[in-house]
Amino acid sequence: MRDGDQVVAESVIERSREGCAVIEHYRERDGYSGTSINFSDPVLHRWRQSWDDTTGSVGEFVGEPGEGSMAFTGETHRADGKRILRRRPWKRASAGARA
Repeated sequence: MRDGDQVVAESVIERSREGCAVIEHYRERDGYSGTSINFSDPVLHRWRQSWDDTTGSVGEFVGEPGEGSMAFTGETHRADGKRILRRRPWKRASAGARA
């Protein structure tokens, strides 16, 4: 991720060994980082994401694919006990795109 010409964060995205999930490792320059596991839930027929980070927050999201996009909705539980409802839209990036 960039702010102008400066890299402020990076993500490493990989498949799980079994090929059934996508794992993301995210890190910002200030030391904040988090990891997510994303997978298709065959019972719900939706994508799911579980996220945890260095602040002690944990998120659980469910997504429905659309035309070139996906909208995740869910809840983040912060270390202080606060719960935050979230809606996170994703759009397909063009081939070779870097944020």
